[in-house]
Amino acid sequence: MHTLQGDRLQVLVLDPAEDRDRLGSRYCAGGSIYQVVDATRGPLLAGPQWPAERPDVFHGQGAPEAFNGYPGAEAVSVGAEAWVIGVGLVRRSGGEPFQPRTSREVTRFAAWDVQSTRLSVTMGTQQSFGGWGCRLHKTVAVSGRTVRSETALACTGGAPLPVRWFAHPFFPLPAGRRLFRANIAFAVPESSGFDRNPEGWICRRSGHDWQTGCFVQLDYDRAAAGPLDIEQAHPLVGRVTVRTDFAPTSFPIWGNDCTFSFEPYWERTLAPGESAEWAIEYAFPG
Repeated sequence: MHTLQGDRLQVLVLDPAEDRDRLGSRYCAGGSIYQVVDATRGPLLAGPQWPAERPDVFHGQGAPEAFNGYPGAEAVSVGAEAWVIGVGLVRRSGGEPFQPRTSREVTRFAAWDVQSTRLSVTMGTQQSFGGWGCRLHKTVAVSGRTVRSETALACTGGAPLPVRWFAHPFFPLPAGRRLFRANIAFAVPESSGFDRNPEGWICRRSGHDWQTGCFVQLDYDRAAAGPLDIEQAHPLVGRVTVRTDFAPTSFPIWGNDCTFSFEPYWERTLAPGESAEWAIEYAFPG
């Protein structure tokens, strides 16, 4: 595990080779933020099984990211291998369509080159499957009390590469009902465990069965949306500021009795030879 040292802030990043016992078929193995630790307040991120010392690799913890599109997977039969960008080859064990939720056996992890310093770590890999291919670089850096995760992806195969990526940061539950508010006016379906108060905060409904959790897609004007600026309530540091340099193509939220997470998506199809870069950052007040 790689430790980045900021202003009384440690960022723990999983190593794609040495920490495979903490990785699985779901999240990108490179640049996976496992925890952010304040020297005084302790761990600042959580997870679906928090505070378990060894959470299930499917659920994870911290601020993982995932590529949620699987080129060629629709033609993969049960028992054969499918490709998960950022992970490697995963044996399909059933379910329609292919999903790491039901197929959790990684048969071959992708190889990564890793370069680390006191303030940053960069991990790169080249992967291919059938006619698809990519070159992927992940960089996690800390500056003061801001943690930034950058992704650079290039299509290296002969076929267009469909990309569906999302960040999945897990926050500890705040003391009150309020969770977050953003510069985008999100609307919450009435039938969910969440609601929206008059000040624009997305909140937890007190009567919901949070042990079973709740997942919901928030509604918003996608055509008018720009990069995100989010204020997330936090029980230890008050509020965490989360920013992206991209407009989300979709924005689900999820929570249970251990944690809360929002999931900003970045989606695009890259033509052969085309590349793209995007980033998300988290600012923790001192």
